[in-house]
Amino acid sequence: MAEHHRLGHRTRPTRSPRWRATTALLAAFALLASACGGEDPDDAPDDLDDEVTDEDEVDDTDAAGEPDEDEDVEEEVDAAADECDPADVNLNVTYPGRLGPTLPGAAEALQEQYPDLEIELSDSATTYTDNLQQVVADESAGMVPDVVMAGTGQVAFYVDALEARELGEDVVPDTYNRDYLIAGEVDGALHAVPIQVSMPIMVWNQEIFDAAGLDPDTAPETYSEVLEFAETIEAEVPDVSPAFYPSTIVYDWFFQNMLLSAGGEMTDDAGDPAFASPEGVTALEPWVELNARDLQAPASGLEGIEIFAAGEIGMVLGTNAVLAQMDAGIGDRFEWGVAPAPVADDGERRFTAGGNALMILAEDPCEQRFAEEFIATALEPGAQAMVAEETGYIPVDTQAVEMLEDFYAENPQYAVPVEYDGDLEAWISFRGERSFEASEEFRTLLESVAAGADPAEALEEAEASVSGILGSGG
Repeated sequence: MAEHHRLGHRTRPTRSPRWRATTALLAAFALLASACGGEDPDDAPDDLDDEVTDEDEVDDTDAAGEPDEDEDVEEEVDAAADECDPADVNLNVTYPGRLGPTLPGAAEALQEQYPDLEIELSDSATTYTDNLQQVVADESAGMVPDVVMAGTGQVAFYVDALEARELGEDVVPDTYNRDYLIAGEVDGALHAVPIQVSMPIMVWNQEIFDAAGLDPDTAPETYSEVLEFAETIEAEVPDVSPAFYPSTIVYDWFFQNMLLSAGGEMTDDAGDPAFASPEGVTALEPWVELNARDLQAPASGLEGIEIFAAGEIGMVLGTNAVLAQMDAGIGDRFEWGVAPAPVADDGERRFTAGGNALMILAEDPCEQRFAEEFIATALEPGAQAMVAEETGYIPVDTQAVEMLEDFYAENPQYAVPVEYDGDLEAWISFRGERSFEASEEFRTLLESVAAGADPAEALEEAEASVSGILGSGG
């Protein structure tokens, strides 16, 4: 069995002088209310500037000895971008308002650098899906935004349906942890820059664990342990609900993490749905068994998080994207712990990077140039540190992690996702122009098995539904 994560005494957040200096620069930033969501941020990024030897020189000619046309196009774009006048550029940025707390500050900082540059922020959407639907509507009306914030599970859709630009790694600063870039890749090419990252976690009430005779500093690591812990809580602390596994929060993301960790796959080699499998049945075990044994809190969505914060649930499956929200709700009611989410008994952690990423839809070379500068500004380490502290997201910048060293020492719950020593994989998404609709089918899947449906049959129905959506739309 893997080593258990153990946490120290809970304290309120503390902020370093460096943070206060950063806050002055970021005074215009909005705070994140709620959201979701690569790993090993402690590792420094690989040096991408190693000296190139003569043998490693890139050949700019094709097999016939002629100049590469793609290289010519890139050079033309670069040349055009070098001549860009900021006064001639109006940059449009679209994002869910609650999920992009750094973007207003990034716009302000970029406009300080280029006073004649106009940046329009559209933040009326509240979720990634709302934002995506708005972008699709705008595209139909011929008003495609230049920069868009997408959920990491939507990146492939933006590439397939809206032709999101391919990006070079030079768009991110040297201190960016390049392990996270996998969440922005499609078919091996980088199309999005992850800016806020999350992973599935288990959060528990240490006082309830203690009252039940469980180690208050140790979380369950497997499904069997989840059920054992829940049954113990039910027997020893009957006035609380033992557990909560949500079915209406980022449904396909939670299921996918459990499926991959059980050894399954979302798609086959051809990209078709392939989650209706024995591993899929195993992935559903917590939803099935907790409900069948009356160990599940009678709640849905974020309501379960709120009930947990009130001290009435023993443990919940969640995401670090809402750690600060939970922290504020808990206040001084009880001490609590955080650990990576439990997995199947014979499984291993294969977690996918949730959260969001910035993508470029602009076609004009000058708009593309300033869109890249906008992304770089949004990745500023101080901004990353602020968002991580105010939300619980994993900072994608190694310098930001260093800036938060004191904060993480005082608030170990927030440090657990950052210190996770496994790899995060890309959030696998289906392909096609209706692919974003498929996630709703997983909500139906989780709700149906929680209500008593046979998991194998529910999986077959969900896979058929997803295949039908993809086949009819893309």
